Amino acid sequence: MVILCVAAVVVAKMQEDPLGILPACAPANPAGPDLLSNAPKPSPSKTGPSTLPAAYTMASGAVPLDAGVVRNVALARGSSANTIPSNYLKFYKAASADPRFGGIPWYVLAGIGKVETDHGRSTLPGVHSGENYAGAGGPMQFLQGTWNAYAIDGPGADGKPNGTKSRYDPADAIFTAANYLHKSGAPSNTRKAIYAYNHSWSYVDLVLSWAKKYGGNNFSLDGSNNAGMACSGGFGEGGSYAPGSVCRDAAGFVAGHITKRMACVRDQIKTKFKVPRGIGCYRADGGIAGGGEHPLGRACDFMISSGAPRSDEVQLGYSIANWAKANAARLGIDYIIYRQHIWNPSRAREGWRQMPDRGGLTANHYDHVHISVLAGDKFNA
Repeated sequence: MVILCVAAVVVAKMQEDPLGILPACAPANPAGPDLLSNAPKPSPSKTGPSTLPAAYTMASGAVPLDAGVVRNVALARGSSANTIPSNYLKFYKAASADPRFGGIPWYVLAGIGKVETDHGRSTLPGVHSGENYAGAGGPMQFLQGTWNAYAIDGPGADGKPNGTKSRYDPADAIFTAANYLHKSGAPSNTRKAIYAYNHSWSYVDLVLSWAKKYGGNNFSLDGSNNAGMACSGGFGEGGSYAPGSVCRDAAGFVAGHITKRMACVRDQIKTKFKVPRGIGCYRADGGIAGGGEHPLGRACDFMISSGAPRSDEVQLGYSIANWAKANAARLGIDYIIYRQHIWNPSRAREGWRQMPDRGGLTANHYDHVHISVLAGDKFNA
């Protein structure tokens, strides 16, 4: 898919995590209805993860458990209807390959993820925190009682369970959905299992219509959607560069599969700005033509928000981007991207340049600041 030079391929193969899952993440969001005003509790008699997906509204006069026609209102601003975030696709496929779940087709899981929350990109209540009107939460919209009964600890960035189970973590939610569907009859009776997930035959038909598109390769990849992902490891692995350090040392890698120069930049930004939503650097799949610098260990994403950023989070992103720009020479910056704009020292006179629309919140760098550093002996100072 991506052609890299031989050395880069060797490095990527040595460093590739078991699932190729993007380590960039945001902390798990708090559960419960406390973030919403008067969030209703689900009735104990209601079964399945949700009574209606957060991504859809009921037709006029419809009742919750058999809503009939549903209407899509959840597409993330700027996202294409036929895109799947790259990390979600890997989670869907990993869950499908897990022998515990009987080989449920990945595209069925993706169909549910699409209908429920547009693969976690919906900004409606209950997707990234709290619960919707029916008490469902997370990208796969589980009621808390159902979650407690079927929850699976999905893979972290290293491909292994991280010891926590959160409705808002996409890996946990997707693996739990696979578990619930399998216990409900899939893959031998997939329609019955999907109906158990949400008691509406219109819902079943809609999910399967998306599954058919995805199964026929009628989709494209979007940038990773990291909202809710739990981080493994911590800041400072292989680094701990003090504020003000000149990042001259570019040779060799440190823990986390990043270059010493990237670790130098990462450590200083973490110390100065805290970056409460997490920092993700190496990943085997760069997600763009040519691969970019993530697979080479020369790029980090500094997450400022989980979902659409608030005004204070937007300002945090500007602060990080402007600080990196002002210190680009001593840091060895190659380029910076934030809010669909790019800046690099070699074209500094042009200032921040507008980039093409890549289709999504994360793909257009509205929820994080991307920083790539120079390779080898290159240096701006």
